[in-house]
Amino acid sequence: AEGFDVGNPAYDATPTHLVESIVTDDGVHRPT
Repeated sequence: AEGFDVGNPAYDATPTHLVESIVTDDGVHRPT
């Protein structure tokens, strides 16, 4: 459709260098 924007309010655009850990069902993951 044209004439309007679609946004995703659940989308988090946090820069990855600010993320210390990611918590999932599999455990805590820390980027290296």
